[in-house]
Amino acid sequence: MSVLKHAGKQQVRLGGHLHLHSGLKRTTSAMARASSTSDRDLMKDSSPALSLDNIRSSLIRQEDTIIFNFIERAQFAKNDAVYTPDAVPVPGFDSRGQRYSLLQYVLHETEQLHAKLRRYTSPDEHPFFEVAAPLVLPPITYPPILAPCAEQININDKVMHVYLSEVLPGITTPGDDSNYGSAGVLDVLCLQALSKRIHYGKFVAEAKFRSQTEEYTRLIRAQDADGIMALLTDKAVEKKVNWRERYSTGCKCLRVRRSVLHAGAKLPFHTLPQPTTNQKMTGELMER
Repeated sequence: MSVLKHAGKQQVRLGGHLHLHSGLKRTTSAMARASSTSDRDLMKDSSPALSLDNIRSSLIRQEDTIIFNFIERAQFAKNDAVYTPDAVPVPGFDSRGQRYSLLQYVLHETEQLHAKLRRYTSPDEHPFFEVAAPLVLPPITYPPILAPCAEQININDKVMHVYLSEVLPGITTPGDDSNYGSAGVLDVLCLQALSKRIHYGKFVAEAKFRSQTEEYTRLIRAQDADGIMALLTDKAVEKKVNWRERYSTGCKCLRVRRSVLHAGAKLPFHTLPQPTTNQKMTGELMER
């Protein structure tokens, strides 16, 4: 069990790319499974979850998923009505009695369905809403890789805030095209992908701690938050990752544009994904 949980107030590195603030003592342990290992394999042996090769390949896949989802969401206008309570009279209310926005409603209902399929029993998945739906599949017992406090780490409120206030304005055009359903569904995909990638930082932190246990233990006992962050951060790797995200986003945008044009679709040029906007947004997001 990692002693990172005893660290004082620090920044959450969130997998080496996206900063959201919390206590490092709450971001200690790894998630109990990498997406490249099956549930059955993990039940037998949890060691692949902390394999650097598995971590690397999982991060790349997750980031590619985020990029594709951003590109898909960028096909529609921002559609402020999707995020405004009462703009669309959905049959859902929060604990204060305020009607959900369309996005909140779609996200809530999606999570309730996914919860029945045990999505949120997996340590690498974190719901935005409280889920209490009964399982329709038998539960899976995961090996205890995580420290107990890791189960309480859920910063999806911050993920939601950053998505609504920065990501959406960065990848969409202002205006209303009435495609509220499509926008809401794609928003859910974006949020789920971002949440998984960000919380995967617990996994990365545990792997790094295990690779340099003595150094981290010394810094933790000294309550040296800056020293821990310096040890966690690899500037050269981050620069490469930032370049990869910008390059990858540009390539994917161009690929989508070519596919649409080759198919003979009669779409206005400005409605096709633009590499510059998505590249800039994705690069900045991963760099923070």
